[in-house]
Amino acid sequence: MKAVFSLLICLFSLPFLFGCGETDPPVETIVPRQSSMMPVPSLDIKYYPKGWVRLTDSDVKELLTFKFPDDLWQTRDPELLEKYFETEVLRTHGDTRHTRFYIEFGRNKITTPEISLAFARTVYFLWPNEQNKRFIDEVLKSLPEYEDPTELHPSGQRINDGQREANIKERHAALLEKHGDIPEVDIVVRFEMKVRNNQPVTGDDVFAYRQARFKLEPDNELNRVFLEAYLQAKANGEPLESVDERKVLEEWRKAKEE
Repeated sequence: MKAVFSLLICLFSLPFLFGCGETDPPVETIVPRQSSMMPVPSLDIKYYPKGWVRLTDSDVKELLTFKFPDDLWQTRDPELLEKYFETEVLRTHGDTRHTRFYIEFGRNKITTPEISLAFARTVYFLWPNEQNKRFIDEVLKSLPEYEDPTELHPSGQRINDGQREANIKERHAALLEKHGDIPEVDIVVRFEMKVRNNQPVTGDDVFAYRQARFKLEPDNELNRVFLEAYLQAKANGEPLESVDERKVLEEWRKAKEE
């Protein structure tokens, strides 16, 4: 999927690169371009990845007042060209939530399936054409069907709502009886209740859950595999949100089938 979105960014930068000769003077007021043909995509994102940097009013002002060199097209500085592309998006489409999100996506190196899909829909909203519409379809196809690992037995079979709630209560009682009232029991139960109630969780929440559950159930193979993925990410200096549990789960299942 990263390749898809790298291609997206390149494609939507090309019109600015080849369609403009000299730089335009900074503009004081940016009026959003209105489109009665395209429905406005929702940007009510449940939660952003940890470390996601938002675009501020100061950032927008800096872009719109930045003095680009006359020989811009001879530069090999990718950061300078990227800044020009960002400025052109603002000048063309206005200072709106969607243009800011488009710029944020290019600046941030962390993403989630929710963020990626919102980006694809934003691109189609800003540049409505068949090619960009097809990219949305490609992104949707590339998103694996999500199965929350906390809702699965080690066998991989899904647990229904009634079973899940009963299992949480039973496990809470069993864990208390076996381990006593220790922090790990509380971490595990609280996390699984948050998941059951569809409350957002952070990478830190998931990592703490995986650690606590490993201490309580060291023989749970799937949880150990997830925990190892998070530990490897930390060892590599990568954010916890970079761990895609769906991918880890898919690889684990494939390994079990072999």
